[in-house]
Amino acid sequence: MAWKFSRSEPDIDPFNAPDPVMPTDEPSFEMDVDDGAERLRRHEEERGLRTWTSAHGRHKGISGAHLANSRAESHQAQAAELFGETDHAEDSWRARAAEQAKRSARTARSSRAKHDRHAWHRRFAAQATEGTEGARRSAMRRLRTAVALAVFLGILSVFLAPLLSMCSSVLDDVLTTREDVGNIDFEFDIEYDPSIYSQVCDDFEELAITATEDRLSQIAAGEGGYLERVSAAFSSTFEACAGVTAEEAGVDAQEVASWMLAHSSYTLEDSTSYGSATQEGFEITSSVYFDFSMPDVDNVVSDLWLDMQHRDPAIFTGDSVSDEERATAQAAVAALIAQDGRAQMDETYTYMHYAGTSTLEGEELELTFDEDAWDDSTRWIFDA
Repeated sequence: MAWKFSRSEPDIDPFNAPDPVMPTDEPSFEMDVDDGAERLRRHEEERGLRTWTSAHGRHKGISGAHLANSRAESHQAQAAELFGETDHAEDSWRARAAEQAKRSARTARSSRAKHDRHAWHRRFAAQATEGTEGARRSAMRRLRTAVALAVFLGILSVFLAPLLSMCSSVLDDVLTTREDVGNIDFEFDIEYDPSIYSQVCDDFEELAITATEDRLSQIAAGEGGYLERVSAAFSSTFEACAGVTAEEAGVDAQEVASWMLAHSSYTLEDSTSYGSATQEGFEITSSVYFDFSMPDVDNVVSDLWLDMQHRDPAIFTGDSVSDEERATAQAAVAALIAQDGRAQMDETYTYMHYAGTSTLEGEELELTFDEDAWDDSTRWIFDA
């Protein structure tokens, strides 16, 4: 086997030698099997020819000129072969350069493809990571929503349970009331004269008005313990203002209370009555509305105290009440009583309910007076 472009050939004419191959143009050292075999064949033929010529030239009649021509032809053939080999080498180098360029292009494409595959993997990994992160955020949102819903339901249950209990209780009461109403035996078959019923209502209203006037007259006259109630109201207010009791100051509380009640007045404003019919008779209810005016106990005490301080600025400032202080207090009370209309009036508007019964024929009409209800209605008059 022989290497291409070998310079060990002994018979190459230097004047006809091809251009040398530069290092940058030198092809790769690849073995050419066909080229080496051809060279070996020609070399063996030349050796055989020279040996036969040297040994048998004279016998065969081969001249030196013929031998020179043969050598020239051989040199020309070798030169042609060398030039052909040079062209072939150049073509082979170009082919190899093209092949190298193709391989570089394939390598570049492979690198780009690999880079693209890596980029695709990176994109896929990023998408997968983004998807995982999104799934995690979605899971956290669902968890927070579930926790908030649980807390809301817990708070709602705390307030909803009493509400449901109350609603259930109200519903039970309503159902029980409906059952009770359903069990009532309405006496629609009671026969009575409507005119008698109307007359009974009117008569009972007159009784209620009369009862109210009688009680108001007792208050104005100070009868039935009303004087004592007004006197007690004055005493408590005076002690709170002066620091001493009315008795210690020499002031007669009942005298002042009588004066107050004497300047009282009342007016009946309105009255109503209504009733119903039962097997026993008529049941009547009446309401009387009235207005009661009397000197205001707070204003009375305030006026007295200002008059006492005007007479004696140091009144009731000692450890005990002197006779001079008592005389000053009595003089102030006498001046208050002597000057009518000096105190401011207190007006109280209130009402009183009365209940009564009668027969279906309008007889035996009776009024029941409720003392507790009357005291509750008139307590504002005495500030009690």
